[in-house]
Amino acid sequence: MSELFSRQPMVGDEEQYTSAFALMARHLGYPTRVVMGFDPKVTSGNSTVVVTGKDVTAWNEVAFKGVGWVPFYPTPTKTDAPQALTTKPKIEPQPQVRQPPTSNQKQDEVLTPVKTSDKSQKVKKPSFVVPGWAWAVSGAIGILLLAVIVPYRTVAALKRRRRARRLLIGPPERRIAASWDEMIDRYSELGLEVPKRSTRLQVSQAIESQATEQSLMVPTGGFVSLANIVDTAVFSSQVVTDGTVEQAWRQTDAATKASLDSAGWLRRRIASFRYRRQTQADAGSAMARPRRSSRAST
Repeated sequence: MSELFSRQPMVGDEEQYTSAFALMARHLGYPTRVVMGFDPKVTSGNSTVVVTGKDVTAWNEVAFKGVGWVPFYPTPTKTDAPQALTTKPKIEPQPQVRQPPTSNQKQDEVLTPVKTSDKSQKVKKPSFVVPGWAWAVSGAIGILLLAVIVPYRTVAALKRRRRARRLLIGPPERRIAASWDEMIDRYSELGLEVPKRSTRLQVSQAIESQATEQSLMVPTGGFVSLANIVDTAVFSSQVVTDGTVEQAWRQTDAATKASLDSAGWLRRRIASFRYRRQTQADAGSAMARPRRSSRAST
């Protein structure tokens, strides 16, 4: 070993090179052992191989945690002999066959050999994942839309049902009086204050005054014309026709549409969430309510 490290060029075989490798590796703290075996030359076509002492070789194994004993072959494929030895007969050192040193049983259990594959497993790229903040924003928007759309659709359905019942149910004089109730409810939902226990003429004057102050469109002739049509149908002894009912409802729809169109966008949205159902107290005295269908003849 001293001549291997001191002389130039280095002279030695597998036994010297593996021993030197083991000494240096152990000095650096790596658990290393020298393994000896046979490495015969095998030619193709031969069914038998003769193994002799010349085929003895040696290599190193270094233990790595989680992997096991990994082989290393430190002996170069070709070595140079020193010039001073050229005249002397070549002496081939005969390596001694030795058993591998015993190792600690616990260490062998920790350093269990494992099979390694050169084929690297392809790592699948993860598919697109929606970030957490996107779910949070979507949830907040969904809750907000749900809180707006559900009440809006519910109120709209109630208003359609209220109008259909007033337009279709009851005798003609009740249906024509219901057109006035519909107009009062629509203006109340728009934010106007409807006076209670007042005649239709008094209510029409109050609504017209508030609408003018708030820059809302008022139908031509105000609301007095509709109030007169309803009062005549309710209190007179004349027979109310379906044509009169349709006329009253057309005036009601035209008046409320003109006022809604002149109102601002925000005011219309707020009105769409309001729902008012007129009570008898709002209708006022008995003279303001429609007559019964069965009237005593005079």
